[in-house]
Amino acid sequence: MLVKYLGTYFDKNLKTIKVRDSFLTDGLFRITQPKFLNDKGSEFRLYPYFNEFSPSDYAWAMKKYREKSVGNYSPSKNELESFYLKPVVKRYGEEFPNLLVAEGFNSIDEYDKKEFETTVDSFN
Repeated sequence: MLVKYLGTYFDKNLKTIKVRDSFLTDGLFRITQPKFLNDKGSEFRLYPYFNEFSPSDYAWAMKKYREKSVGNYSPSKNELESFYLKPVVKRYGEEFPNLLVAEGFNSIDEYDKKEFETTVDSFN
């Protein structure tokens, strides 16, 4: 259990401020819903890769390679990208660029960047 804020109160007998710990005996505590947690500086931030592969991507690709290979050969990063990480077919936006223009984008990269930023913002 993570206890972030216990709160304080003024103890009249001791004439000092004390941490409220009565919830341990009286059972009065609050569970805040995730959408109301608002400590922006202390939260985890997602710093993802855009238009490049992360070390985790290469590790996953190497794992997939090892599942199907025999021997000690280690493929290069380019080989891992070609066989496991890069798309093998074109997407609609690449085949029909006029669809992107109709949505206000000049290229598939511009569209991808916008979608990427929107997704990262929603995670963060």
